[in-house]
Amino acid sequence: MLRRIFTAALLLLLTLIELPAASLYADPSLGADESFIRQLEKIINEEGGEIIPASAGTLRLTSYSEDENAVYVTIEGYTLAFDRKDLQDSMESEVRSFFTYPVFIEASSSATLDYIYGSSYSSLSLEDARKGEVYDLVVPQTGKSISRFIVSSCDEDTGLVQFDPVYIRKAYAGLPLVKKGSWAVSLAFSQVFSPEYAAAGSVRVKNTAWLYPFSLSLGFETGQAGDEIYFASLAGIEYNAYLGSLFDSSFTLIQDAHLYAGADLLLGCCGGFVWGASWRAGYAHNISRSISWSIGYENIILNSIQEKNDLLIQHRLSIGIGVMF
Repeated sequence: MLRRIFTAALLLLLTLIELPAASLYADPSLGADESFIRQLEKIINEEGGEIIPASAGTLRLTSYSEDENAVYVTIEGYTLAFDRKDLQDSMESEVRSFFTYPVFIEASSSATLDYIYGSSYSSLSLEDARKGEVYDLVVPQTGKSISRFIVSSCDEDTGLVQFDPVYIRKAYAGLPLVKKGSWAVSLAFSQVFSPEYAAAGSVRVKNTAWLYPFSLSLGFETGQAGDEIYFASLAGIEYNAYLGSLFDSSFTLIQDAHLYAGADLLLGCCGGFVWGASWRAGYAHNISRSISWSIGYENIILNSIQEKNDLLIQHRLSIGIGVMF
């Protein structure tokens, strides 16, 4: 019985392990060290595993040489050179550069991501694009989306479309772009900066395709106002600055993140009609193409028709989650 359970658990574990997309073979007569071959194989699968054709199976290393400055290899007819002074980093950089413009991707009749330079992403084949529209980068063989972009600018004269990166798992020039929805919903919970415990919650629906980089939003908020609970509808605007466009970094907390600032008008009730305004600013990070988390600061002012003085002034810490759809 225990053996069956162990066998079943092992088989389940094996299904969860991501196996290499391709193996790398080098004839022993080339003199390449086995550990070097296995490390190179690992880097190739990490950088290009998403797009290496399933038919590739085994990649053949057909030449290997080295001198005091570099190591040279030829794989399936393509030559790469690695700096011996910093071999590991050089291998990763060279293989990443090779896969940035992969020569084996079949030409697509649809719009594609055409240029990648540092943190700059652009296309010349995306007709009728509009600022604020959302596109996914898709692997043709599997239909899997691996990255997400928002159109940041469109040049009608040249046809050049530039993107802000929302989430980058991997990016390869030549892969097709597929249009996605430009809506997002966010749910936030706030805690007042005060010894007296008071909390609030809000939900907002936003769209990036109308005034990008601004997003118009509608929502609802409820929270504590002294001993009472208020309910208010929200209408506002938010600005997003994507850090992946501002800084050339592959660190996810920069590459897949943005800063935001927004303001809302509020209408609601709290024992009577109340109105007011709020503003917020903070940091958000995408953990996938569709899901993000955020942390920021909020300030709210509510007034009541029945009261001459402000009904509520609060400074809050806000933590939220967002979903694009």
